[in-house]
Amino acid sequence: MPELRPIAGWQTVPIAECGEPLVALHKYQGRNMTVRPQYFTQGYRSASFEQEIRSGVFERLLLAAHALPADYRLVIWDAWRPVELQQEIYNRFYQQLSQQFTPLSTEELAVLCQQFVALPSADQAKPAHHHTGGAVDVTIMDDFGQELWMGSGFDEFTEKSHTRYFEQEENCRTERDKEAQRNRRILFDAMTSVGMFTGLDTEWWHFQYGTQAHGLLTNQSAWYGVPSAKKERSAA
Repeated sequence: MPELRPIAGWQTVPIAECGEPLVALHKYQGRNMTVRPQYFTQGYRSASFEQEIRSGVFERLLLAAHALPADYRLVIWDAWRPVELQQEIYNRFYQQLSQQFTPLSTEELAVLCQQFVALPSADQAKPAHHHTGGAVDVTIMDDFGQELWMGSGFDEFTEKSHTRYFEQEENCRTERDKEAQRNRRILFDAMTSVGMFTGLDTEWWHFQYGTQAHGLLTNQSAWYGVPSAKKERSAA
């Protein structure tokens, strides 16, 4: 697995919105891909069972899913996110940090929180990653519906969730560690080599295409901003 660049400064990448529509992922579930909406399952008030993604991202998800071994299936945990849900996720994690790091000031907690959760934003110049419809959280499951061991869980914001954590020799000593390393490599390779996504250095499950973060990592402009349908809904 290659070294991964951090995405600090992604908000400065220009956006040339392409106008691609969002598509509903549940309509296209099949042998190679399924949807398990994590925030809906966890009871977030602003979360929806239905998951939407940009049509171009959907096409690349299909490519990545077909690149997996025959007995594996790509699992979509989260895709397009309304600002309200992003705010809810941010608030919940901020509260967890405030209980864990009581000596920190409000400003210090905010800085720490934003290392793991993007600041909620519908600003058309710097929308949150998932609000563009170009970011997706994924994992892999086997033929029995069991999600593969990846070494940490969804939204487990610890060092173990860093994408290359098990690439470090000191972190990959047991058979369980090596299993997580293999599974992360399978997922990363399918998503980046075949699907042409870019990943995050801090979250093994997060991938993006066409977003400002993707543009930063690939040295180009972004082509996904706030989807037009969502702009209209916000203005209504």
